[in-house]
Amino acid sequence: EPIKKKRTLLNIQNTDNKCLKWAVLAARHRTSVHANRPSSYNQYEGEIDDSGITWPIPISQIPKFERQNRVRINVIGYDDEAKLDPFYPLAISKSTESDHPAVNVLLIENNDTTHFVLVKSLNALLCRGNTRLTKYYCERCFHGFTSTTNLEKHRPSCLRFKPQAIKFPEDDYLFFKNYRKMVQCPVYIVADFECYVKEVPQTEETTSQATQKLKEHVPCGYAYKVVLSEEFSGDYDSELVVYRDSGDGKVADSFI
Repeated sequence: EPIKKKRTLLNIQNTDNKCLKWAVLAARHRTSVHANRPSSYNQYEGEIDDSGITWPIPISQIPKFERQNRVRINVIGYDDEAKLDPFYPLAISKSTESDHPAVNVLLIENNDTTHFVLVKSLNALLCRGNTRLTKYYCERCFHGFTSTTNLEKHRPSCLRFKPQAIKFPEDDYLFFKNYRKMVQCPVYIVADFECYVKEVPQTEETTSQATQKLKEHVPCGYAYKVVLSEEFSGDYDSELVVYRDSGDGKVADSFI
């Protein structure tokens, strides 16, 4: 039902298995007359090089289709069980050719059949409700921005990560439940270690490793104090415990 309400989708009524080809042609040659009929694009079929492509095309062959036809294809998935954000980036183009136009298609899956539908406007597809606030969406993470300037600032950082979608909780309200984390800890220990720096003997084994150890910190003493919160301490005041190395090198063992 949410898909039917999206007027930005163009479903080409083709009878063959080459729905992705027709979607690309429809994106290249926009028309307002019988836009959903393959006959409106028959004259442009020669533009598509589908040699070596298996139809219906699997997602794994889309990069090959992109290279042969100088186009970037972003495949959008649809989750009919999601209430707020049913659309998600399924297979975003890895092509870095900025002069190749991007074509967004929605993948519809029904049992064992798949079908690609052209997305005429990603912004219109991802907008929620009848909002009058125009948003510009990133095709990699589907995050919306109020201006194209902010979107362009976002792109370099987004390109450093794999495509992903931001998912918000579907509940209308969220409630704080971890009240136990608000209770002050009744007892805790404050501790501090002292160390001295010791040279690490250089051997063939240590120098052949990628990370070379030059020095190490050796504990030589510690001090700790048990602290009780005011609610539990009363007049109790623990003593400060101080330990100094006696030469046996077991400072850490003594602390444990």
